[in-house]
Parts: sequence; C-alpha cells; structure tokens
Amino acid sequence: QDYTIDSRGDIGAVVREATMECIADVFSFLVTNNNEKMLKEETVSECFAHILQQSVEKIDRTRSVAGAVFSRLLLHEPKIPNIPHEDALKKVFGKEIVDEINWCAPHQTFPLFTKLLELDRYRYNLTLGLMVSIGGLTESTVRYSSESLRGLLQEKESDKEFLCDFLTCVVRVLKNYQKND
Repeated sequence: QDYTIDSRGDIGAVVREATMECIADVFSFLVTNNNEKMLKEETVSECFAHILQQSVEKIDRTRSVAGAVFSRLLLHEPKIPNIPHEDALKKVFGKEIVDEINWCAPHQTFPLFTKLLELDRYRYNLTLGLMVSIGGLTESTVRYSSESLRGLLQEKESDKEFLCDFLTCVVRVLKNYQKND
C-alpha cells in the first residue's frame, strides 16, 4: 500500500512490486515445504485482493509484476490454500490464457481483470485500482481500463444488484480517499 510520490514519480511502486514478489516466494516456500497450514484464510484473501488491485494499476511495470505473481500463485503446484473464488479466477485465468498473456499490455489484461469485479471479495480493491488507472495519464491505460469497465457495466445493466454493489464500492473508495491526492 505504499504510494509514496517524489520528484521521480510513484516510488512506492518499487516497494509494492518487491512486496508482491516476496509474497509469492513465501507462499511457494510454505506449500512446497508442507507448511500450508500457516497460510490462513484471511491472509491469503487479503494478499490476493491487493495483488489484484495492483494488476489494474496505472504503471505498466507494476501491472506486469502483479499479473505474473497472481498467475504464479493461482496455478501453483502444490496448490495455495484458501484462495477466495479460486474456481472463478481459474475460469478467467486458465493455464492457456496465462501462458499467452503479456501482463504489461493493457488491451490484454484490463478486459480480463475487470470481469473479476463480479467477485465480491475483490470488488473494492479492483475498483480502487481501476479508478486510479481510469484517471491516469497514459493514454492506453486510460483507454483500456475505461473501455473494460464500461463494457462490463453495459453487460450488467439489467443486474440491479451488481450495479448497486459496484456503485456502493465506488462511493466507499471516494469516501476513503477524499482527502488523498
């Protein structure tokens, strides 16, 4: 959650990227050495939510690290326990997709990650990440993040429950960050 900015830009991104890679290494180490019981449901859930947030981040390099870490953990053998909505995640990010995707390419990643807004556990973090990307400066990131969100909202326009849940999430993000540039 480090979003430190200085004259060089978002230097907190380096911390977020390193943290995600460390999480992947620790999770892998634990399950490979039969210590998966240490990976509590709340911990795995929180880590996955934040990694997904970074996978719709405005910085290409950070999105790339997040996508690679996300896919590594999701498809890890032996399996990482306690991943919320694991089957739904694997339905969108099957091995074939993961093997072919360029995690840096917004036109490939945003349409896939935006589909995950349907999963209640990840909705807040994905909404936060998408809002930052939609309001970003890079034309391709703004274009594909906003097109992906618009497409999902149009697809779900008759699903009042989803729309209400999504808009509630948007309001929550705005309230939580109202005094944060």
